[in-house]
Amino acid sequence: MRTLCLLLLAPFSVADDAFDFELFSRLAAREGNVVCSPLSVRVALAMAHGGARGTTAAEMASVLRLDGDGLAKLARAYDGKDGRPALADAAWVQEGATLLPAYEEFLARQYGAPPVAVDFGAADAAARRINAWVSERTGDRIRGIVSPDMFNANTTLVLANALHFKAAWEEPFTARTREAPFALASGERIEVPMMVQTEHFGYVEKDGAQAVELPYERGRYSMVVVLPREGVPAAVPEGLLGLLKDTHVTVHLPRFRVETAFRLEETLALMGMPSAFGPDADFSGMNGKKDLFVSTVAHKAFIAVDEEGTEAAAATAVMAEVKGDVSKPVAFRADRPFLFLIRDREAGSVLFLGRVSDPR
Repeated sequence: MRTLCLLLLAPFSVADDAFDFELFSRLAAREGNVVCSPLSVRVALAMAHGGARGTTAAEMASVLRLDGDGLAKLARAYDGKDGRPALADAAWVQEGATLLPAYEEFLARQYGAPPVAVDFGAADAAARRINAWVSERTGDRIRGIVSPDMFNANTTLVLANALHFKAAWEEPFTARTREAPFALASGERIEVPMMVQTEHFGYVEKDGAQAVELPYERGRYSMVVVLPREGVPAAVPEGLLGLLKDTHVTVHLPRFRVETAFRLEETLALMGMPSAFGPDADFSGMNGKKDLFVSTVAHKAFIAVDEEGTEAAAATAVMAEVKGDVSKPVAFRADRPFLFLIRDREAGSVLFLGRVSDPR
């Protein structure tokens, strides 16, 4: 679903959203609520791309839309200060395994992730160590990103990204929350806590869809809620964000909380980077040999939205193994399945994407 156009507003913008929305459209093919962080996935895989060569590197760069070091700069800028998201990266390498000094320096310089030695053979201890790191850096919202059964005798390297976002609305919803009907995709109607407020927000209608932009404090970050036309598949008309205009809107939005987990190897291969996951993988930039491939890309994401604001978190783990073995307000009533995204309006990056099918 190549659908939203984000503005290029910063010197290291990563505003090409093709990866973001193709990934989401594939993950959203499953039923039910969905949340993911394209940014977390891209950053974790960009760390692996730094050691890729040949066809593997070309495929990864194309799919991830990598161009220079803009993504690494953005990752370093998200330091959790002054309302910014908190993004962190880490790398663990099997004790006794050797990485090229140039690749170790790349991880340390670009992503602040100098490799740390660990024994993946002690799978329980290794999983606890990685999961504790992720939990600490996501406000304890993402747990168990890896499990002991993901490790084996060939596991050589684990690259991880953690992303945490917490912000209050610029205009909080008041105490007007009431039980209200929400129509599920099946046609069933349920009662959910529906938040309500009337204010001036960015708003647009196009091709029967509605979109409203709800800013967070300080104004740089916002949530855009997209309500597709009733009875049509959940899709966002091209260029919708560029049409948002200040409008007097009464917004009805349910409180919701969504958590999802994915394994992304097959999805990413279908998106155009199969070499990384098979016998032809070339990660010789990591250790000087062509004996490594990506065996696992695990991703988890969480979001909670209420009257005060939003908290969202995500983590991605990439595992490499040795081969072989005043006006009248318009109405925006999110009372049926809707999409949402959290974006950095200055950098043009999409931090989180999701769909709410059932707010319960």
